[in-house]
Amino acid sequence: MSVFRRNYVQVPLHIVWTAKERNTIIHKDMEVIIYRCIIAEAQKLNAKIIAINGMPDHIHILLLFPTSVSIGCLVKQMKGVSSSLARDLWPQRYFAWAEGYGVFAVDRSGIDRVATYIRNQKQHHTSGKLWMLLEQPDAPHETEDSPRPEDIVA
Repeated sequence: MSVFRRNYVQVPLHIVWTAKERNTIIHKDMEVIIYRCIIAEAQKLNAKIIAINGMPDHIHILLLFPTSVSIGCLVKQMKGVSSSLARDLWPQRYFAWAEGYGVFAVDRSGIDRVATYIRNQKQHHTSGKLWMLLEQPDAPHETEDSPRPEDIVA
């Protein structure tokens, strides 16, 4: 007999996606509203966001992934609802997410480190201390400050 009466999965994931053509579409006055929209949509799908932040041309999210939805569906919903809201609220501004996304499984021991990295996005970009694997998942190189394999499994 199983100890669990239902499925239980909490997989920490770091999700990154960009604006279409890396355009700078997330203006300061939009950030909080877009982030709240994404958080609300994630909650509807039983995902728990631990950290969310980004730059004008991309977004980072650390969340606990549920069993009730696929990763692709979760990301599609978060991107779709947030872009629809942005186009409704700011019709004079061009707003579109690029196709695709990066997803990285995060070891439980690395959650705090990844959450801090996400929360400090603007400082990291200003200082140039970036985890290139997470900023450009298709980049062939890493920096000294790149996540260790025990922190993030790509």
